[in-house]
Amino acid sequence: MALHLKPALYQSIYHQLSITSTGMKKILTLFIICSTCCIAMSQSSKDITTALEWSNGITHDFGKIMQHQPASYTFEFTNTGTQPVTITKAQPGCSCTVSDYTKEPVLPGKKGLVKATYNAHSAGMFNKTITVSTAPGNESTILKITGVVVQKQTDVADTVAAPRK
Repeated sequence: MALHLKPALYQSIYHQLSITSTGMKKILTLFIICSTCCIAMSQSSKDITTALEWSNGITHDFGKIMQHQPASYTFEFTNTGTQPVTITKAQPGCSCTVSDYTKEPVLPGKKGLVKATYNAHSAGMFNKTITVSTAPGNESTILKITGVVVQKQTDVADTVAAPRK
């Protein structure tokens, strides 16, 4: 319930306090407006506590992985808050990463999962992110996967040069 003050009440306050200075009137008006906003915001906010504890961390290093062989890792979290938490989105930073996650609400004290799969198409180092958004609270957590994609080794017979004549 917001506090509504009528203009007549403002005038009454000014007259009762016998404020004659224009500067003081501005300061008092600013104080009343700020107080009203604070009261209104505190009355409308809910006491919702959501917290995710990532049991195996929010980063994972695959180390070396073979090119063209997808690599997956499952991040696990526990809802340590007082309300059920729903993952609304687990958005990979690029198309080379795919995510899957617990779709149903995770009750307080229960566990949920976010699985990240990286398509190791290109050789070299990679550093990818998955932004996990939750409700209530519109909170976000950024998960990170890193590693090095190494090229497949070619067969030794293919690399032996033909004898010279």
